[in-house]
Amino acid sequence: EPRLRRQPCSLIAVLLAASLVPGIAACGSNAADTSATSAPAAESTATTIDSATAEKNECKEAGVTFYLPSEYQDLKGFYAIQSEDSTFGPSIYYATCNYSGVTQEWLSEAMQNEETAQEAIKKYQQSTVPVFTMVAINNDRGAQELVDAINNLFGATDSEDAAKVSDLKEIAKNEGVTYFKLLGDHSDNYKNLDAEFAAEYDKLEELADAVLENADYYKPVGVYDEVVGQKISFETTDLDGNKVTSDELFAKYDVTMVNAWGTWCHWCVEELPELQKISERLAGKNCAIVGFCGDAVDDETVALAKKQLEEAGCTYLCLRPFDGWEKVFTVNG
Repeated sequence: EPRLRRQPCSLIAVLLAASLVPGIAACGSNAADTSATSAPAAESTATTIDSATAEKNECKEAGVTFYLPSEYQDLKGFYAIQSEDSTFGPSIYYATCNYSGVTQEWLSEAMQNEETAQEAIKKYQQSTVPVFTMVAINNDRGAQELVDAINNLFGATDSEDAAKVSDLKEIAKNEGVTYFKLLGDHSDNYKNLDAEFAAEYDKLEELADAVLENADYYKPVGVYDEVVGQKISFETTDLDGNKVTSDELFAKYDVTMVNAWGTWCHWCVEELPELQKISERLAGKNCAIVGFCGDAVDDETVALAKKQLEEAGCTYLCLRPFDGWEKVFTVNG
């Protein structure tokens, strides 16, 4: 029988829902900022993790680098660490590790079939449970300010589900940013896990405090700080094989939105009709949308991309990838 679990924190439900929506930044595996600091050793009660042998996951936009022990490898299910810099509002940052009680192989295969894709998404969402969540706030603010900002952000100030200071446990401070562990869990989804997946999740959750206390914390970096103001330069072809250069492409309009997508991505394909509508609205404002199909590397995939675009009614230009395009467009997915 699944072990009894605490009631879920309402904020965890919100962040879980957000992290299951495509577009949230995924963490990488680069080295952390040299000004990073770990959680205070005096307060640590968790197992020490050897950062030299652990798997490193850097979330620069949230100001944290996690070191994941060997238990995170060779899983039947899979985990994903995602993060966000909410600088559009009160400068709240978060990074969350979610475990999904399905196999990646099953999910990938199911998503390729239109008849099973929707059911697969539903099962994936209902089988995804937070392992740990870190939330932070800048400008030397603390728990109460973070709770107030969260409740204002999600319109929950007067709600019974409003976040509370008791939902937070301070982990670290660095460069004016205060980091907290989000307490509670999402028990509803835990009950959906089969026994084997539940056992895997339990193993990861037992190490959650160790991961958070052995993490490096540093000043968050905006998701696009490295590319804002930088000139993008590339040469490629469109799906019909016509040569395209960035200089010629971006010179045509005041603003050009590049939509990176893939034929395998259910959500990407679903939004194509809406992007066409946006493209039509922008046409009279000297703005344009340009598609960029990241997996259009062979004739078969190019043909599929053209078919999907045609079925969606898309008439805007769509490009094929070039070497290093993921770094140029800072895509991680």
